[in-house]
Amino acid sequence: MSFEKVNVNSLKQALQSCKNALKTSKIKELASDVASDNSWQTDSKNQLKQALNTLANTRYKELEKTLDKYIQAASKIDQYQDLERENKQLLQQNQSLNTKLYYTEYYKEKEEGPDGEDIYVTHSRRVKDYSVQNRMNQIEDKINENKRRMNTLKNEVSNQI
Repeated sequence: MSFEKVNVNSLKQALQSCKNALKTSKIKELASDVASDNSWQTDSKNQLKQALNTLANTRYKELEKTLDKYIQAASKIDQYQDLERENKQLLQQNQSLNTKLYYTEYYKEKEEGPDGEDIYVTHSRRVKDYSVQNRMNQIEDKINENKRRMNTLKNEVSNQI
């Protein structure tokens, strides 16, 4: 299931619009009109009234609950996308830090020259910056934590729909 391309705001608005369109009051009003003595008189009148009440009190409520679950699922997709964006930023930070992981350190050593005089020779060595390494490890841990949370969210959404 791919959540990357889901427009969560549009999804939430559509679901909320569906939920708002469920007007139980109109169905109940129609059932009341059917039940009144002024309306038509047939044997099916009670069946229609019962069907309208079932629609308003049972089926619409079930549909509302389902739409609420879908709205919650949309919120989880939103969280998933936030974590995905955060991971992209963290990967960029990690790549930037990777260029700073090693640096060149210069040092001088005293050596004896051919005539016994002291000569200072400059050397260099490649040194690892452990503070950068620690920061990179923290970033990788956060990325992995986000991935675990994303997987959990994906499973929760799958179970909700």
